[in-house]
Amino acid sequence: MKAGHRTSFQYHENKLETNYIIDGQAEIWLEDDNGVVQKTIMKADDFFTVRPPKKHRVIAKTDIILQEVSTPEVDDVFRIDDDAGRKDGRIDSEHQQQDQIKIS
Repeated sequence: MKAGHRTSFQYHENKLETNYIIDGQAEIWLEDDNGVVQKTIMKADDFFTVRPPKKHRVIAKTDIILQEVSTPEVDDVFRIDDDAGRKDGRIDSEHQQQDQIKIS
């Protein structure tokens, strides 16, 4: 992510995700158990886990490399605020059809 880019402020009903910052610095918004969105600066080697239905957002303070690992519900996205005006759910441009490999 380039510096200044923000992910959607969003939540998931089922998807559980963990994000690991490989390089750079980001401001992480993550809702706590009391419903308060905590804002934390994280850097390379930091990680955070988002449990549904916690609201969350990532703001790149510098260019960052971020790795997300999640359960398979990739289209389980409810956007509260999105800089690009995207709607809830699937973003087709983020999905590429993989060629199926037939093993005989």
